[in-house]
Amino acid sequence: MTSQATLTDIALPGRAQDPNFHLSTYQAGSGPAVVFVHGFPDLALGWHKQLGAVADLGFHAIAPDMRGYGGSSCPHPIEAYMDQHVRSIVSKIMRTAPPLEEVFAVAFADGKLNMNPFLNIENAPDLGDPLMSGEDFEHYVAAFTRTGFRGGINWYRNIDNNGAAHPDVGVVPLDIPCLMLMADLDPALRPEFATDMPERCSDLKMHVIESAGHWVNREQADAFNSHLLPWLQQRFG
Repeated sequence: MTSQATLTDIALPGRAQDPNFHLSTYQAGSGPAVVFVHGFPDLALGWHKQLGAVADLGFHAIAPDMRGYGGSSCPHPIEAYMDQHVRSIVSKIMRTAPPLEEVFAVAFADGKLNMNPFLNIENAPDLGDPLMSGEDFEHYVAAFTRTGFRGGINWYRNIDNNGAAHPDVGVVPLDIPCLMLMADLDPALRPEFATDMPERCSDLKMHVIESAGHWVNREQADAFNSHLLPWLQQRFG
């Protein structure tokens, strides 16, 4: 039986005028910690097909809504978060991978590259199939209706400051065990972008998962887990 994840708030030291800083977090199992960090515009729920499976191996699986997302602390007044098309955005972004030629045809529709998923979202075509169940879809809509997308976008807005504060990230080679799972139909993070990763990580396993797009851990969960679980067991079990 797959372990069930529970949702709790984890209190952390306040920062940036947010004295009650907390992360809304799914947790399952016990043992060495495996932390699942989602990207944009996702939520901790996006890892639900991995949490129980990892917990069953004897690990403590942890997946937080990142700061600015979902039930976690969101800096700035809620009324400052001006997003009016949440349902359309979630519906058109959280989809399975279409053929890349369809993605690129839309991206170059006006003759120049446009990969902005928010621009003219109401008129954007539906590429691929819906990725989530109706229940999960409503969870995402409710979460981003409450917080807006600004919290997540602000991480990218702060990328220069992050680089100045942590200049070694992405530059100094890693000497820790690393696993990199890529998707063959991901238009944003192409597998060929990672050709120099063996030079950056001394202990690296790389796999390309077929018939999957940007949300590979959802779309091809079984294939994703078939690489993740044995690697965790071998290296940390």
